[in-house]
Amino acid sequence: MAIIILLLFFMIYAYYSVEHDVENLQYTFSNVSYMGGHPQANVSTKYGILYVSENNVSFCYADNSENIFEIPISKIKNCTIETKESLVLGSKVGIFAGDLKKSKEYIRIEFKYKHSNLQNVIFYSSITPPVSIIGAINETKINYIKNRRFERGEV
Repeated sequence: MAIIILLLFFMIYAYYSVEHDVENLQYTFSNVSYMGGHPQANVSTKYGILYVSENNVSFCYADNSENIFEIPISKIKNCTIETKESLVLGSKVGIFAGDLKKSKEYIRIEFKYKHSNLQNVIFYSSITPPVSIIGAINETKINYIKNRRFERGEV
């Protein structure tokens, strides 16, 4: 009985931890852990809030909503679900590889940072399934591309 109540609690919590604003195409994912990879961020394994808006993916501290970093949607090249093995074998992580757990799924966002090569930022969410976060980012990216084509008169 306790397991059923606990499972129900997590399902309700996961449902309410994802807010979706259809008008502004914004998603909010609570309790997301930043594992590393962004050149501007000096934190690792810090819980926060991941915002996916029309133009940016932003990571903020959960306690004070201070913005840690943003990734412009236009700079995102790829967004995938990865395991520790695929991240380590693919050389997509650096010194924080020891923080990754073997049986977990991680969110990897590959993006172009300024004039450098591609960067990989890694997130983990114990509440929201990674496929939901990846879906939100990919949907926003597709809408961004459609809007850009419409603005240029290509549609």
